[in-house]
Amino acid sequence: MFMMATQVAHYYACVTEGAEKDPDLKRAFDAIARLDTSTLNPLLLSFYDDYESGAFSRDDFLSMLGTTESYVFRRAVCDCASNSFNKFLPSIIARLNKVQAEEGNYREAFESYLLNEEGTNRRFPTDAEFSRDLLVRDSYHFKKSFYMLARLENSFHTKDPRDFSAGAYTIEHIMPQNALAHAEWRDMLGTECEEDFETLVNNIGNLTLTAYNSELSDGLFEEKKARAAGGYDNEYISISSTLRDADSWDRAHIEARAEDLCDRALKVWRIPDAKEEVRRKYVVEKKAGVPRRSKKFAEYVFEGLIAPGTRLASASPSYEAEATVTERGTIRLVNGEEFNSPSLASARAAALQGGSGARNGWYFWKTAEGKVLDEIRKESCANGSASVVSDLRRFRNTFWDGFYDFCSADPDFVGAFGDPSGRMQNDDAWTSFGIGLGRCHIGALLLSRDGFVGVEIYCSDKDAYQGIWNNRDSAEKMVSDLDGEIVWDDIDMDKKSRTVTAKKAANFDADDWDAMYSWIAQWMCRMKAIAMRFAG
Repeated sequence: MFMMATQVAHYYACVTEGAEKDPDLKRAFDAIARLDTSTLNPLLLSFYDDYESGAFSRDDFLSMLGTTESYVFRRAVCDCASNSFNKFLPSIIARLNKVQAEEGNYREAFESYLLNEEGTNRRFPTDAEFSRDLLVRDSYHFKKSFYMLARLENSFHTKDPRDFSAGAYTIEHIMPQNALAHAEWRDMLGTECEEDFETLVNNIGNLTLTAYNSELSDGLFEEKKARAAGGYDNEYISISSTLRDADSWDRAHIEARAEDLCDRALKVWRIPDAKEEVRRKYVVEKKAGVPRRSKKFAEYVFEGLIAPGTRLASASPSYEAEATVTERGTIRLVNGEEFNSPSLASARAAALQGGSGARNGWYFWKTAEGKVLDEIRKESCANGSASVVSDLRRFRNTFWDGFYDFCSADPDFVGAFGDPSGRMQNDDAWTSFGIGLGRCHIGALLLSRDGFVGVEIYCSDKDAYQGIWNNRDSAEKMVSDLDGEIVWDDIDMDKKSRTVTAKKAANFDADDWDAMYSWIAQWMCRMKAIAMRFAG
């Protein structure tokens, strides 16, 4: 819809500057404003203009504003990338303009457009994803932490919300940030105090709001409860009420409070309950297209065209060389070096015997049956596997693109590996990241043929792996809260490189990709921590 400048100014003042006269609408706009997401403003202005023109009721307006707030906040908690908003939100406005012109149901269309993005980087996180991430994330360093706690508190006072904007209130760690410096806190946490502290200190269950942060500070739990001013026994902050009945503050109490706050969060930031038959009316057909390129060696392995363990030998009369095809889809020379392509492997094999220059490895290597690799490549094309390859490439490209986008908004991941959003498209079964150790890197695995995703520490020699191997028990404790099976290469196995790999069964349905992304990202961060701590 076209808006006059005076209308825009009025709507803008209502949406962003507190000029709205309707108290319920004002509270809704204020809540969204505290999310500090200015990219929402065009959508909100469009809402306001359509509301003024009678496209939907006041109740629908309030509901859509609540949905908008939930959508943005849930995505923030789940570390969903927001770099697609600049294109996605204008497309929503255009679709809603069409719905309005056709006198359709504006509210159900808006809800459906958001919910129909499941499986993409524009998704509306489900209750399961939202609660899972809220329970385990570092909520203290979360940019929207104060907003979250204040919003949870005011959910207990909907008719008389507290004003937390004056700056008197700050975030309080119930178990203090230096708790391990006090024997009483260590005793309260128990035998696993150091591990529990790292996991729990910034958890939502250990955070509250207080106007007496400096007074409470690093006190013992009993002292914090008993203080006359700001003490938990006398505190009127509703999200702190459970502290009154607690006689200690250990893992069980923190996790129980986190569950309670999470249950409340699911009610505050609701997901719309649009029926499937309604959502189908608003499905937008998507165009798919992935750049094609020649097939990589590893794809032949993962598709079963070349079996892991296949012995290779030189087909060149000038060189004697042997190698083995690995489960990773690489070619391992007898000295333990591994290469992703036959040509790199053949060049190195020749160099070890005094040769130099590049060579085509597809003609250099042959199997025990005497078949040159190029023959296998030609047979796969003749058998019509090209369409399968195209589908497989498209799947991998799409999966890794989504993974890079997902991780670009995860501060823990970016802090550990940098922002991956600028990475080239990848249709391999793995993606690897350097960690500043010359002989170790972290890799993520996408093995759809075998039905699992994985994360590995890849060590190029025994010495680099030795320190990790010697500290297996400690390393496994560092990931004990994560789901997945850990597989260790034996230190004495007869090969140069070694890996420790976490695996998780996956069905690869698009609905589950975000859960896979989260699992991979968490494991990669933990695997890096293990490598940095123990690698030799």
